[in-house]
Amino acid sequence: MSSDEANLPPALPSLDLSKPGSSRRTMRIAALALLLLIVLAAAAFLFGRIYFGRVMRANLPQLDGTQVAYGLSAPVTVQRDAHGVPFIHAQSMDDLVFAQGYITAVPEPSTYALMGLGLLFVLMLSRRRRVASGGCFAAVFG
Repeated sequence: MSSDEANLPPALPSLDLSKPGSSRRTMRIAALALLLLIVLAAAAFLFGRIYFGRVMRANLPQLDGTQVAYGLSAPVTVQRDAHGVPFIHAQSMDDLVFAQGYITAVPEPSTYALMGLGLLFVLMLSRRRRVASGGCFAAVFG
């Protein structure tokens, strides 16, 4: 043994995967990590679904009950049929027009999807401004 070999630090232990217990332990750790990842993903999905469901329901307009609207001279009654069509009963034409404008300004829940599609359409056209301004709508619409 030379003097150079005596000054070297001892060799680090190596991981020998050929041992019978080490591959089983590695597989067990990998299976537990995968199970933990699946449980966390499922919990995040359920939390997101519940949270966004509550947020979306909280932002829907109130279609039943009583609402106070300043600017009316007398009470106005709005009744909806089975299809959601509003029928307005008012004592004056001013109150009728005010209530009709109020009902028109508050969209139905079914129109939220259409509003989203309209927003996507506007975004698509704004990205293709050069095409739209050039009069080439056939390129946009196929």
